[in-house]
Amino acid sequence: MKLDYAGGEVLVSDELCHALLSFSAEIAKTGGSDDLRIPVITVDGIQGFAEIVVGPASQLLATPTDAAQVDLEDSDVVADIVTRSAALKPSSVLPVSDADQMSNFDDPLG
Repeated sequence: MKLDYAGGEVLVSDELCHALLSFSAEIAKTGGSDDLRIPVITVDGIQGFAEIVVGPASQLLATPTDAAQVDLEDSDVVADIVTRSAALKPSSVLPVSDADQMSNFDDPLG
């Protein structure tokens, strides 16, 4: 996919693009930001890494491209971004009964 960011564009794998967009949406909700190093191919065909900052003001645009499928061996980067994104999501709280709550405490008299 072609990823437009801050007036520039690079090619990234579909998986990386989807993970990056999800992460961008999650971090924007927190008002925070993070810097990422992602594998890319430039419009000139140069393969390397891009350093980007993702935050509330990030404006990312992903569009299909007619370039050959991009394979940048980025599974570790994708996994890291997915993990970061998951860490930003609110955790679920499960209700517990009074009996369950009481069983977690030691009886000081017993």
